Amino acid sequence: MGKWGKAYGKTMKQQWKYVDVVSAHFYPPATSGPGTRVSYIKKMKKYYKKWGAKKKPLWDTEMNFGDRRPYMKTKRTYTGTQAAGFVARTYIDSMRYGVSRVFWYGWDIHVLGTDMVSPTNGSVLVEGGRAFLEIQDWMVGAKWYGCRTKNRITTCTVKPPGGSKNFIRFTTSGSKKFKVPSASVLRELDGTSTSLSKGQKVRITTVPVMFD
Repeated sequence: MGKWGKAYGKTMKQQWKYVDVVSAHFYPPATSGPGTRVSYIKKMKKYYKKWGAKKKPLWDTEMNFGDRRPYMKTKRTYTGTQAAGFVARTYIDSMRYGVSRVFWYGWDIHVLGTDMVSPTNGSVLVEGGRAFLEIQDWMVGAKWYGCRTKNRITTCTVKPPGGSKNFIRFTTSGSKKFKVPSASVLRELDGTSTSLSKGQKVRITTVPVMFD
């Protein structure tokens, strides 16, 4: 993005007609999460726009959170609900900010910080992998209506084929109580579901859930 990026941009300004897709890697630092990744996406889109790429599709061709490589000065591993939340946010944020494809790096290498499968048994899904499959079920084939944030709760609206609108919700930070506007089913990233009644209060956190 500095001196080299400027030279690259100037050169590419005359070459975009030969390009189908622009690519980037939005890995945040080991101790940073989805919010940092979003800031990188916005920065990269601004960069490509500046140098004439216009509306070329943007792909994230490598993505993970954390790092456990031995030569890294700062290491971090994410597990449990935090890992699940980071994986889900990766795909929600990509839809929200115009990244049309994301390639997780990687399912079976165990060198970065967020695993999809067990490092001791690659046929066993861990929280990240279960979240990947669940968020895929929520989003693939559904019509996307975008997201809005109010009182620290972000709501993203999707509509599956032949179904009614569903609402993916998470907080920008911390947790917050939410009053359910109508009877629904709360789906979590581990695949569990809970029936809710109108007016019931639930606690929303940074880990996305869906009201079906």
